[in-house]
Amino acid sequence: NWYVSPPLSNAKATTGFTYYRRDETAATWPSVTVGASLTPGTGYVALPETAGTAITFTTENGGTLNTGNVPVTLTKSGSGFNLIGNPYPSHLTWTAAFVNDPTNTALIEPTIWVRTNAKTANSGVDAQWSFITYNAAVSESVPFVNVLIAPMQAFWVKAKAAGTLILDSKLTRSHQASNSNPLKAPAV
Repeated sequence: NWYVSPPLSNAKATTGFTYYRRDETAATWPSVTVGASLTPGTGYVALPETAGTAITFTTENGGTLNTGNVPVTLTKSGSGFNLIGNPYPSHLTWTAAFVNDPTNTALIEPTIWVRTNAKTANSGVDAQWSFITYNAAVSESVPFVNVLIAPMQAFWVKAKAAGTLILDSKLTRSHQASNSNPLKAPAV
């Protein structure tokens, strides 16, 4: 499976995958119906019906690439962990300017968590799940990596309060070679 977020407006859940979103309030993983809208900035787990199936988002439904500010609704009923995602067709850097903004500081913790699997299965001996974490307020990552959030990459944030997080220009956007980014990894 993959942790993804749509890079364009009017994206739809396509055939070939079962999509799940995290409901922090109920601590559940509801599935998304094929053909249903996928919300920019929301993170989804996409489970392919066949191994090796590529995820493709197209503008055939009248969508356009996301630019500018993208609002993301956060909840804080249980743990506060919300699965959100990079809504842009470019890499992002989770910056101190973004997490130290007074509105964002009141809403979220400065750390992101990216779930990854170093092996080839969801469970058993062929699974090796871990998190890459990055705290932008102090510029520390575990393990130490060049932390870029790949286009379409979903990741976790921890809400301090319910509200709307605005992904904006305080997040540095850049174009990178995809093979140099350790965060764009399958969550097999």
